[in-house]
Amino acid sequence: MVADEGISQHFALAARTEAPKPQMNRLEMAYADRLETLKSAKEIIHYEYEPLTLRLSQHNQRLGYTPDFIVINKEGQIEAHEVKGFWREAAVQRLKKASEQFWWIRFKSAERPRVKDPWTIREWPKAWAEVAV
Repeated sequence: MVADEGISQHFALAARTEAPKPQMNRLEMAYADRLETLKSAKEIIHYEYEPLTLRLSQHNQRLGYTPDFIVINKEGQIEAHEVKGFWREAAVQRLKKASEQFWWIRFKSAERPRVKDPWTIREWPKAWAEVAV
């Protein structure tokens, strides 16, 4: 009994120290709805919201980049989707660096300035010249 109590106390402590799950904003929720539609249509296999952070190295600095969604497409390829209403220069630079460093991941951005606008999907690095900051 004592050993079991120790294990349960350990797991309770681990559960308390876990980072809180990230919360989606309204634009990300709308994009999650789009991903659900694609999943139902079997265009994608799976997706998750902010499941990982990529470590970027640039000029001896360590930067982190957390894609909004990681998606497994129907071909089994890994995609990182970034959802934006508008772009800031730092976000463009991190996405550019991530697409260079993690060349085996397909990076896409999903943009929608207003709720009634259609989604604009861009693939990176092709989109670098297209994004106005």
